[in-house]
Amino acid sequence: MVNKRVPHRLWDFCCKWCCDVANKTAGKIYALYDRTPFEATLGHTPDISSLTSFDFYDIVLYYDEVAQLPEPKRKIGRWLGEAHNFRQAMCYWIMSASGKVIVRCTVQSIPEECYNDNLRGEIKALDINIVEKFGDVAEDEKYDLVSLSEEEMLPDFVTPEYSPVEPENFMPEADDWDAEAYD
Repeated sequence: MVNKRVPHRLWDFCCKWCCDVANKTAGKIYALYDRTPFEATLGHTPDISSLTSFDFYDIVLYYDEVAQLPEPKRKIGRWLGEAHNFRQAMCYWIMSASGKVIVRCTVQSIPEECYNDNLRGEIKALDINIVEKFGDVAEDEKYDLVSLSEEEMLPDFVTPEYSPVEPENFMPEADDWDAEAYD
């Protein structure tokens, strides 16, 4: 979120996208037997094609069917995630240049070779409009990742080593008992 300078008011879209990715990809959860949570719950393999085309807050082109000439029908926006149960499959939430979140099915990424000065100007104007509308962009000073301890930076599936508050009251393991000690 910090690297892409996403406004705080759009973080709910990122949370939804993260949940989609976590539900549709297999993790190191032993109880799922190398299946995705989606597959374990619903019984069939999920279609991840909607998650592989774009990354959160990517610059995309979308088709605006209501645009009137001479305005171009192809417009630039920011990708906010998949819009589930909306029209048909593969519909996405898009942040338009006007600052409105819209749903579009005709979305495509922009290849690197298409980036020119004109497109960079449009992207800058888009970002300025979004910041003016939503403000409060994530800054590095607020989220200093260097100040996190090594334990706080562990992935979610790794359990940190347990250290008791009162080590002298720690329950010994069953193998450590000596049967003759209390005879």
